[in-house]
Amino acid sequence: MTRVARDAADWERVSLPTDADLVAVTATRTGAVAVGEDGTVVARESEGWTTLVGVGPTAAGNDLTGVAATDCGRRVWFVGGSGAIGSYDLTSGRKHDYTAPMEKTSTWEAVAVAGEAGGERLLLANGSGELLSATVGESGAPIWDDPVKPGTGSTIPAVALGPLGGVACDTSGHVFRFVADEWRQIGVRNAEVDFFDVAVGDDRLWVAGDDGLCYRYDPGRENWTPVAVGEETLRGLAWRDASGTSHGASGRLAVVGDSGTVAWRDTTADWTQEADVTDEDLRAVALGPVDVAVGDAVLERVVSGTGRRDQPRRGGDR
Repeated sequence: MTRVARDAADWERVSLPTDADLVAVTATRTGAVAVGEDGTVVARESEGWTTLVGVGPTAAGNDLTGVAATDCGRRVWFVGGSGAIGSYDLTSGRKHDYTAPMEKTSTWEAVAVAGEAGGERLLLANGSGELLSATVGESGAPIWDDPVKPGTGSTIPAVALGPLGGVACDTSGHVFRFVADEWRQIGVRNAEVDFFDVAVGDDRLWVAGDDGLCYRYDPGRENWTPVAVGEETLRGLAWRDASGTSHGASGRLAVVGDSGTVAWRDTTADWTQEADVTDEDLRAVALGPVDVAVGDAVLERVVSGTGRRDQPRRGGDR
């Protein structure tokens, strides 16, 4: 069931210290961090937004397409064009460049992170349908595994790491899960829509795609259920559990998409679509004490408290 809220639920459009378009956002311990055009990395501080990195990990200004944070929220990883891969430590304010592992210079479309900084796991995906995983040691440098291609080569725009392990979706309506040391296709049968994002939590996973459809997977039943959340293409999903992490037990699930689509699922499993938030396309959302949606507009709303938090160190190009 999808209800329609009659107001914008306190979403506010915010100004940024950059004109760059933003396409991805993640929650951290200090606030949301978003990435996008020309290698831009920006963060929400207590008094507004600031630029952490202006030209990407290589200082070449390649567009960034994905960002994810460690479970502790102290480090973010971002990926993008020409094989760009970088990390930013929110405590020290230092950026590190790990671009083009194994000389792979195609665009990385997405990144997922699980674990604490200094021992995290990474999962990356590119436009050729490849997945690349790594473990990170205390030095912060990733140790890369061999890349794999679980599907037919369609672009993989989203990946996730959580209680269900590694999950990925592609633009041909396929979803893959890492099971028993291999990637297996687990759906979606007769989906007939492109998928754009995936979220894992509450012992379930969701994928979002065309025609306002969000598919829910129940691993115990190995069953997919489509839910019509709206009518426009859905491009960004985010889950936040009750303890404040991106996966786990009961919590909040939100989705954003074209023409200002914003919807969320409550504890009764009903969806609420918020009306009149914006008419502009939204591409990604992050949930926290302050929810943030990015795309042709950047929106935020305070969910609890004042929205104030510790500030990240500036100077990410050091």
